[in-house]
Amino acid sequence: MTSNATISELFKGAFAVVVNYPSGRYQRRVFMTIAAAEKAARRATERGHEVEVVLVHLEPVATVTSIDAEEAA
Repeated sequence: MTSNATISELFKGAFAVVVNYPSGRYQRRVFMTIAAAEKAARRATERGHEVEVVLVHLEPVATVTSIDAEEAA
């Protein structure tokens, strides 16, 4: 089983792309790499939307389910 500290390290430095639609609605998506976040932001900008890419820190709160390799087989 992976420790909470290890899981927390895996989620440091994520990127959130926030798209502002003309209707006033916002869409938030999380990406683990800056390249993926920039690609999503570029596509939204090409469609004419306001976009922000934000560096975020995700913190695990609880493990909902955990499946080990033996269970999956």
